[in-house]
Amino acid sequence: MSTTDPTSSPDSPASTGFSEGQTLAGCYALSRRISDGGGTEIWLAQDEVLGKDVTLHLLPEAVAKDGKALQELRAEVKRVRQLINPQILRVYDLIEESDCMAISMNAFEGESVAARQAKQPEKRFAAKDIESWVYALVQTIEDAHRINYLHRDLAPQNLFLTNGGQLLVANFGVGHIIQGALARAGAAEEARQALASPQALGGNAPAKTDDVFSLGAVLYTLLAGTPPPASGDVSALDQPEWQVPPAWRQAIAAALQKLPESRPQTASDFLKRLKGEAPPAAAPAAEKAPAPAVVPMVAEVKMESLAKKEPEPQSEPVVSPKGEEKPAPAAREPEKVVPVAEPEPKVESIPTQPLHAVTETKTPESKPSRSPTEKRPGPHSLPRPRSRRSRSSVPWSAISSRVFIRKSLRASRPSPSSSPCSPWWFRFSGIFSRTERSRPSRRSSMRPQLLRRLR
Repeated sequence: MSTTDPTSSPDSPASTGFSEGQTLAGCYALSRRISDGGGTEIWLAQDEVLGKDVTLHLLPEAVAKDGKALQELRAEVKRVRQLINPQILRVYDLIEESDCMAISMNAFEGESVAARQAKQPEKRFAAKDIESWVYALVQTIEDAHRINYLHRDLAPQNLFLTNGGQLLVANFGVGHIIQGALARAGAAEEARQALASPQALGGNAPAKTDDVFSLGAVLYTLLAGTPPPASGDVSALDQPEWQVPPAWRQAIAAALQKLPESRPQTASDFLKRLKGEAPPAAAPAAEKAPAPAVVPMVAEVKMESLAKKEPEPQSEPVVSPKGEEKPAPAAREPEKVVPVAEPEPKVESIPTQPLHAVTETKTPESKPSRSPTEKRPGPHSLPRPRSRRSRSSVPWSAISSRVFIRKSLRASRPSPSSSPCSPWWFRFSGIFSRTERSRPSRRSSMRPQLLRRLR
């Protein structure tokens, strides 16, 4: 079997000369080549380690020699590996070997849109044949934009159709790196660059409007068979035999605008234009309200009125016929307004009782009688702490005062044993007494005391 595809040039930089049954990277067994309609080789292979089918997208030799492109590819493959969508070929790994480089993606059975277009009689599609593909493509790009993923290289070569008619988007995020390496090597295709926005070709920061431009350019290419002109003129779609819907023509013309602000800002807006829905109307400019009249302050009005007020003429003295001057009549004083006092409301008098009837005789409160057996409260009757826990809750000042009072009472009370008239046996009664007051002090010893009494 020939190692080259009829749709690819034998001098293409992607022709590597692989054949069926060959093992690549020690674990990928090549089974069949898939046509992409261009110069890139895509092989359907089986991963013998994981036991599943994958597709290997072989990279041109110019990418392997470009250090900048390799560094960007390694970082982008790690990033887009997390992008999972049924309409997108998922990226698995970057394969770097001495004889080739490839990117492994999901396996599928089918061909690219570019290869299908090359089989058409006029190398173009009718609008009714690609309507479902276009809507699926725009919706897939919108879903990716919502999670901040940009394709940046939309082209018919990166769109694939399965045998069941499902549209798949390939090279998400990595296609523009490959095209940049080819452009630096001087092997870039002019038709491929015509699908990129002026901002992307100028090296500006990527934006969603760049993918919207590429969507319009890809749709124009599928309908007209050629890339759009640099001027953005879409009058070629007005041919009656092509039967391009007017809404599609207007949407493509809006997407191919040079300025990003003039294009649909999102893929969702572009899809609404394709379906004939009215684009979101711009908010009308707010009418300028007339400026409010400036009302002068009260103080300013008073000052102006005082400034404009003319001085009053002085009254001249009146001359009598006899020649005597009479004083001028005095100015009338303003009448004083005397406020009229309102009549006070009448309050009915309440009959009062005589003083002797109201007052009550208070009898002196009688003090409660104390039983003879009840002890009089004194300083020695203060409650004593019964445990260590309760002792800690009593302040030290209270405890010290109790001890002082108890000691003072002991010292002031005469002991019957100290009296010289008491019998000798009465002197020892305090030793055997149960009360704390009659017992001898702990500091004194009983033996010296007994000896002293016996003498």
